[in-house]
Amino acid sequence: MLLGAGSGGTKIADILQKLTRTDLGNAAFPWLSSKLIEVGLAPAMAFRMNLSVNWAGIAPSIEYQNHIFDAIMAAGAAFGIKPFGIRAMDAMRLEKSYRLVGTELSIEYAALESGFSVCAFE
Repeated sequence: MLLGAGSGGTKIADILQKLTRTDLGNAAFPWLSSKLIEVGLAPAMAFRMNLSVNWAGIAPSIEYQNHIFDAIMAAGAAFGIKPFGIRAMDAMRLEKSYRLVGTELSIEYAALESGFSVCAFE
């Protein structure tokens, strides 16, 4: 069984960098790329993305979930890190005007009707 996790916020790269030897900077780890890294003592495949989170990861086994969560929370304590849920993540996606086909966009209604006039085409 795999563990999937997402993390977001303006300081998440700084927090994750405290937990890995892998360079997470923009040049070494560009947007929409992935690398096998270690988060604390756990191996994980990290994905740099930007839908509603900045980083996502998959650990090879769910048995690492507590270690990864605890390590991220401990490293992020100085930054005021807090867990957030799927509804908050969805709200952040909407604030950034990231639409999902089948949710805000459909063949039945257009971007303008979904409140995304900035994305509407004539």
